[in-house]
Amino acid sequence: MDAAAPPARSAGYDILVVDDNAEMRAYIRRCLRSFEGGAHRIQEAADGQEALEALAGHPCDLVITDVVMPRMDGLTLGRLVSEHYPAVPVLLITGEAPADARRRAARLTAAAVLPK
Repeated sequence: MDAAAPPARSAGYDILVVDDNAEMRAYIRRCLRSFEGGAHRIQEAADGQEALEALAGHPCDLVITDVVMPRMDGLTLGRLVSEHYPAVPVLLITGEAPADARRRAARLTAAAVLPK
């Protein structure tokens, strides 16, 4: 093996799903497991604070977060992820009007908005 070659990546990605609705987290988990043979490693959190605690113990490749949640909303979480984990993209999911959500998320780096 070439010493300069990066280590082989295991199949799938580490994904953190953040939503205060347990049914929505389960739905997103099922959707993610249906892609690429379901090899993704999925963590879950019920709000932004839980998500930050999960990230501190196990960084991930992608954060998928609801916008409206108790304790810490998804926009605050997205800002903190962008500051502390700049290589981790954030996908915001929201029931807000798409234009409003995109406008609120525009200040975040590596963010996209997906309407629920």
